[in-house]
Amino acid sequence: MQIAEWVKSMGGELLQNVFSQVGSMFGLTVFNKLNPYYLFTMQPYTDSINSFINSTVWTYAKTMPDWPHEYIVRSRVDENQFVEMVKHIRKFGYQGSFYHKAIIYFEQDDLIYWTMGEPLELTTIINRCKKENSYEARLKNGTLPEAKTRYVKPEIHKQES
Repeated sequence: MQIAEWVKSMGGELLQNVFSQVGSMFGLTVFNKLNPYYLFTMQPYTDSINSFINSTVWTYAKTMPDWPHEYIVRSRVDENQFVEMVKHIRKFGYQGSFYHKAIIYFEQDDLIYWTMGEPLELTTIINRCKKENSYEARLKNGTLPEAKTRYVKPEIHKQES
């Protein structure tokens, strides 16, 4: 029996709460709305995807200096590897948000990867940032920049002084 099945059979909700508390002490996303058994079903990138990540030139997003991150463009990289990576992010990632926009994130080696959620055939960008520059980390630390993007409703997540 896999761990996720065991958790479900033991009355899942209580164990979810326990594991979530323990995970949060170590900065881990254990359960989430998209995949309530995330920690037990997540899979690291395959060797093929790791090779793709390491051999690809990532571009710094200079148009968003308040949100340090890098990206790759589908038309500039190997099509099959790009699609494989997007599918992996979506299958094994966790649901988070960027202000009010729901995003599926995938974390590995202190980097967070995501797309903007378009259907696979319309997805043209994969983004990544250091974990400390992620929306969730900056919200928790009170370091969100001024709301300047189309994904932001200014009244949401105002920082307290």
